[in-house]
Amino acid sequence: MIFEYIKQHSEVIISGFSVAAAIASAWAAIASRQTAAKALKIQSRMSLYELLKSTAEKANSFSKGKRGAEWDFYDAANIVRCLNLAMESIKDHTENDDKLDIRELKQFFLSQLNMELFEELNYQVGPDAFFRGEEPNSMSSDIYAQWINAISFFNFMVVTDEDLAD
Repeated sequence: MIFEYIKQHSEVIISGFSVAAAIASAWAAIASRQTAAKALKIQSRMSLYELLKSTAEKANSFSKGKRGAEWDFYDAANIVRCLNLAMESIKDHTENDDKLDIRELKQFFLSQLNMELFEELNYQVGPDAFFRGEEPNSMSSDIYAQWINAISFFNFMVVTDEDLAD
């Protein structure tokens, strides 16, 4: 009796199994997509950490063994460009300006700077090379603008022209 029923309705039963398999396949595809998205986000985050670390190492190399007063314009400019790259990378990789995420990334970058550079950037007046008697030009103005943006973004305690104007 059961065998006869199955024999008569085999197409309906097979269709039912096909529908169940299609639903299971769709569910697996959705789960796979979510897993891939999470993995991509983690990979992107790790790439950002690597970029911040290598950028800090590059900045460290320009200041190694020198006080800020000993930096030439190109040392200062290269350090500022590294700070700017780190700042822009953090801004580009944080979703919806997540303050906690931004703070964590800033702290990571700053922790990668050697103490000489960190101290010079945070507790001194900034790169003296910007203020030595060279004629201002568009490149030095651009680098100085990047410097102002970087000290604001990383919350360095540096005296700026705006502070002195008060």
